[in-house]
Amino acid sequence: MDKKRNYIKNFIRETMDESELERTDFEQWQFSNIEEFYKLNDHIVDKCSETMIQWLINLIKLIKKEKLHNMDKESMVNFPTSGFCCNKDKQLVIFNER
Repeated sequence: MDKKRNYIKNFIRETMDESELERTDFEQWQFSNIEEFYKLNDHIVDKCSETMIQWLINLIKLIKKEKLHNMDKESMVNFPTSGFCCNKDKQLVIFNER
């Protein structure tokens, strides 16, 4: 399998675990278990174009170097981005820790 795709899949596994998924009630995160979540994300990564794969690798580099931040505009508090994944709606979600 493609090293770049595996790199992205491993990054998702390193930054999202079962405890994060268990504490949410949102329908878009209701997976029966962590393996279902990983399977969906693996499938999405496998279907990405080479351009998107390179973009995600660059995103990982920015995250690991703490060069990417996000915030809630209401509070205007800035947090380092810690990862990304796809939800059940197949939307790319970029997240930070609490």
